[in-house]
Amino acid sequence: MKKYAKVILNFVYVVVGAALLIAGSFEKMDSIWSGFGGGLVGCGLVLLIKNIRYLKNEEYKEKVDIEIEDERNKYIRMKAWSWAGYLFVLFAGVTTIVCMIMKQYEYMQMASYGCCGMLLLYWVSYIILRKKY
Repeated sequence: MKKYAKVILNFVYVVVGAALLIAGSFEKMDSIWSGFGGGLVGCGLVLLIKNIRYLKNEEYKEKVDIEIEDERNKYIRMKAWSWAGYLFVLFAGVTTIVCMIMKQYEYMQMASYGCCGMLLLYWVSYIILRKKY
């Protein structure tokens, strides 16, 4: 049963998404729920196909397991997350300055909050990881 848990969960995503999509089509719900249902159906189908392929194809399963456990891939994934964090902080900082120059104070505030939030998250993570290692 545990082996098929992801497949069952993905099937539930598809069913719930289809129900939301149908309810939105008959105007029983707001149109935003219809879009949400469409997204659930799409993601659920992709994940369902992926997980069925993982369970049925031994070569694919071995390839995925090696890719997940490979130290090089783990390092690359961690490096990509750190680059994404750096780029987000730089982009939010530049956006803050540009919005301030353009007198778009609401956008400036959102961008600066995003920058500060990311830096706060980094600082807390650093403190926790420093104690752990």
